Amino acid sequence: MQGDGSGSSMNRQKSGRKLCYSRLDAEIRQAWTDKNPGRRFYGCPRYKGKNGCKYIKWFDVEDGTE
Repeated sequence: MQGDGSGSSMNRQKSGRKLCYSRLDAEIRQAWTDKNPGRRFYGCPRYKGKNGCKYIKWFDVEDGTE
């Protein structure tokens, strides 16, 4: 029986990799705002681009150290 194609994305989630809304591997970045200085987050590699997506997920929430 053929799968629906969601298996590879599930494997990526289980491996700790995150996909942004554009289906690209999200990168770990660091915020330097007054509210979140030095706080790490997953963000789209194209988020600053003209058509970049707005994906963000805090890294510390993922590892339980929020």
